Amino acid sequence: MVYNEKNDMENTENFAEQDEKKTVMYTVDTGSSEHRYTSVSPTKNKRYDDDDFWNLGEVRRKVYHKPTFADTAVENTIVTHDISTEAPVKREKIPSPPEKVPGEPFRYQRTADNTSPHGSRQIPTSRYSSSRPAAVTVQNRQNEALRNMKTVKEYDCSGLLIRHVEIKPWAASIPFYGRFAAEAALFHEKEGAPCEAVEFFAYVPQYSKMNDKQQQFYLYVRDSIRQGTYIRADLSYILLYIYEIINLPNLIPPEKGASLLADIWLHYREWYPRIDVFLSEWLSNYCLIHQVPLPSALTPILPQIVKKAQFKEFYLDVFSDGDMPSLAEALMEFSSDYDYRRSRYYKGHEKDYEEKLPAAVSEALTAAYREKRGIFAFEKKYRLTIDAYCGAVVPAEIKRRIDVEFYSFTRPIETRKIVTELVKYAENKLRLALKIKAKLAVNDISSADCNVIDRFFAPMIPEKAPSKAASAAAAEAEYLKLYEADSSGFDFTAAEQIEQSSWDNTNMLTAAEEDRAAEKDTQSEIPVPPASLSDSHSTVEKEDTSSENTAEKEGLLAAMDGTFRKYCRDNGFFDSDMASKINEIFLDILGDIVLEESDGEYKLIEDYREDVLEWLN
Repeated sequence: MVYNEKNDMENTENFAEQDEKKTVMYTVDTGSSEHRYTSVSPTKNKRYDDDDFWNLGEVRRKVYHKPTFADTAVENTIVTHDISTEAPVKREKIPSPPEKVPGEPFRYQRTADNTSPHGSRQIPTSRYSSSRPAAVTVQNRQNEALRNMKTVKEYDCSGLLIRHVEIKPWAASIPFYGRFAAEAALFHEKEGAPCEAVEFFAYVPQYSKMNDKQQQFYLYVRDSIRQGTYIRADLSYILLYIYEIINLPNLIPPEKGASLLADIWLHYREWYPRIDVFLSEWLSNYCLIHQVPLPSALTPILPQIVKKAQFKEFYLDVFSDGDMPSLAEALMEFSSDYDYRRSRYYKGHEKDYEEKLPAAVSEALTAAYREKRGIFAFEKKYRLTIDAYCGAVVPAEIKRRIDVEFYSFTRPIETRKIVTELVKYAENKLRLALKIKAKLAVNDISSADCNVIDRFFAPMIPEKAPSKAASAAAAEAEYLKLYEADSSGFDFTAAEQIEQSSWDNTNMLTAAEEDRAAEKDTQSEIPVPPASLSDSHSTVEKEDTSSENTAEKEGLLAAMDGTFRKYCRDNGFFDSDMASKINEIFLDILGDIVLEESDGEYKLIEDYREDVLEWLN
């Protein structure tokens, strides 16, 4: 934009003397023509330093001019032809887009390796169908590889639970931990010497992560374990030796390796409880792969092991040899909803609980096993695939896939219920042997199991004292026996003697009666002496004694009928006070309460019904 001003001022004084209307020309260069605009300056005889120099004056009001019809009217259009009579225009048909194929908006395209997911990536593609066939996913390839794998080992088992085992190689195309296996073979031949303990920690312990001092101490710890001496060492050292045993089945015989793993487990589990989680899986995998039995040294801790193991049937299969007490203890540990150690009567009777309860449950399980009933029915066979040595530093050549066919009495839902009821019923019998009248509620238990447990506790349970009514009936029967006639047979001679003696007595009595009839009756009336105060006092006391606890007895009868609240309301008692009085009476008698509140009503505990009836009578 170019600015040109006519009548240019030479100085500021000349600017103040300009006319009221000053014309300023603005030239706008638009490239094609010039446009000139004129504006009127509002200043009049003003200097630039005046106060109102910059006053632009009043704002002009905009006036709206209403448009006229002549300005907006549409001019008449000359019609040359009628469009409605023309034929419609024919257009070419546009082809429709191809039909969409439902599916994923991505396809799997391999850019490197054909078997490993590490060499693959996903690229976006269209949903429209393509002539190229879909790529096979990694999982499908792995499944196909597993189906085509040759079995490494296959054998049948003669145990109670495990029936068939099939060992297959691990499906992996990428080698891992191969260097560790080679280093384990080198370290296996090295010998250690006593040295100072050195700390060592690693999330994945390996030989390459240790310095010289740590390697020396590791060799010392390993040699000590081989000689049967278990010194204190960090968990990483222990795990490293476990990895070495697993990785060297060719250098360490499997029987010896299983024994070493069991010894490590037994001696280091108190220092490092996490070993239970690791070895409960790794040792079972090791024994199944190499077809060696579970070391017998682990039998004392089997109940604790089974609780933490994933494949519990491997450890429970040991009990097929007839070790039912250990099996009962294991089932009571992890397959029972009731923990007898939390019983309020456990304290003070720990020895009886720990010895007799597992023995009683063991007797019931032994009988069920012989008769093939209950949890030993084995109606279903299970099949499980195990990835061996999960979490351990083991190369693909050592890892295996284990297919196991087995029976199980821990996986069915009914097992937990059956074991829980067995424990409760056995504790009720133990309480009875300990003269504890409180009982646990047992909902559902077979009569066969009840009979076995009853026979087990029969010598320990004292004979129940007969009730008062039974004692009175027995005493009356003994008394009547004294007056029973002797049954020695019929004797005619004795009968004649008895008859003759009877007639002699009759004659004597008849003669005496005739003599007394002749005499005059001189009997006089005998006055009845008045009752003394002492006699009346004793009578009142007797009546008071007989009416003692009458309200409590009536309330107890009402509780047995389910109308305890109504009885208390009709007789002006608070139901809670009356229940407390009744329970206090039986706390002195039985050592336990007999009324408990349930669903807004005080009800009788059914276990004490016989005792309550005896007290009422």
